[in-house]
Amino acid sequence: MSFRTQLALLVALLVAVAAGVAGVTARVSAERELVQEIDGFLIDRSGVFTEAALPRPGRAPRPFVDRFADPRRRPGDTDLAGDDSVVQIVAPSGEVVISQEGGASLPVRADVDAPYALEDVSVDGRPFRMISRPMANGFTVQVARDLAETNRALDGLDRRLVAGVVLVSAVAAALGWLLARRLTRPIVELTAAAEQVAVTKQFDQPVASRGTGEVGRLADSFNTMLAELGTSRAQQQRLIEDAGHELRTPLTSLRTNVELLQNPALRDEDRAHVLARLRSESSELSTLIDEVVDLGTDSRTSEPFVACDLAEIADSVAQRSRRRHDRIVELEGVDSAPVHGQPQMLGRAMTNLVDNALKFDPEGAITMRVSADGVEVLDRGPGVPAAEIDLIFDRFHRAATSRAVSGSGLGLSIVQQVAQAHGGSVQAANRPGGGAIIGFRVATTPPAS
Repeated sequence: MSFRTQLALLVALLVAVAAGVAGVTARVSAERELVQEIDGFLIDRSGVFTEAALPRPGRAPRPFVDRFADPRRRPGDTDLAGDDSVVQIVAPSGEVVISQEGGASLPVRADVDAPYALEDVSVDGRPFRMISRPMANGFTVQVARDLAETNRALDGLDRRLVAGVVLVSAVAAALGWLLARRLTRPIVELTAAAEQVAVTKQFDQPVASRGTGEVGRLADSFNTMLAELGTSRAQQQRLIEDAGHELRTPLTSLRTNVELLQNPALRDEDRAHVLARLRSESSELSTLIDEVVDLGTDSRTSEPFVACDLAEIADSVAQRSRRRHDRIVELEGVDSAPVHGQPQMLGRAMTNLVDNALKFDPEGAITMRVSADGVEVLDRGPGVPAAEIDLIFDRFHRAATSRAVSGSGLGLSIVQQVAQAHGGSVQAANRPGGGAIIGFRVATTPPAS
């Protein structure tokens, strides 16, 4: 069942419940008013008989029953006959002494203590509302009114209420459908757009904005996601193209050297020289492949963020670089720099900075300077041309002064990626007296995402 149908049915159900409650309340109120009206009529009619039973001043006393059985009653005297009620008078013994001719025989109640008693009774299968009211000398007058007409009115009201509830529910369902269709139209469009993107893999087809509401924010988030996916895809495509271009050179060199080795006339010293070149180029190729895989798979996201110390990581990197390259790597700055980050990735970024400095400064000492929120590596190499200082962190960028130096062109790009993942940035500058200062900063608090 679609969301639109569910919303329409929910609106119809809520309206039906509200209309049903209102209808039941109206029905109960109408029944109460009708019963109160009948009770008022019975009280008034029975009061006529209780007053007529009292002795009249200035007249000779007459037997109690004769007051209601005298055939010479004049107009205005109390009369048992009437189309709107049934009346009977009951003696103290429980005997009906006077009843309406042709009227129904009411259930006898001769022991009424209260001013009167009202009740629903059934006479010959017909419903009546009856009052029993004490009179003088222990007699009781009983007046009843047929409820058939009242019940017919209530039945008609019930039918009209049921029909009204059904009609209102149907109208509510139709309006709910139209409302749901209008409200869900942006969601349907977003769904269609998502399905189209899934099929076509085209991320340059944003959906129209829908204002500032929840659906509007959803559309904006969807467009942002499409833009991010498009950017990521473009970056991956550029990475593949750049990596393919960079891989051709070492692969061509490897193929050429292998062909040289196949020459039987190659002298031993030349063969040793070619083998040394093969080892060097295969090492560079392995490094290039590893860095391309790191950038392409975004492997840094698998390492959790934990509390770590930049100074400790820098000390470990410096010691490892000294052993690996047999070079002087000095450590300066603070003794402790606690941050929240990925220790392995931070170590990888520092290692790339040190390796980069070692390539351009093959003889001097390399200095690692640790601050409270970052690391800088200083060398005494040729420095960075001013026109390219903002480009050295781009993938596969090789400055004019570095094209003769081996490398993949991805080391500093990985440094930038690690810094951004830690909410920081990278910086590069030329060192006074010659050389370069290249480093990164990180946020000292955990990143938002």
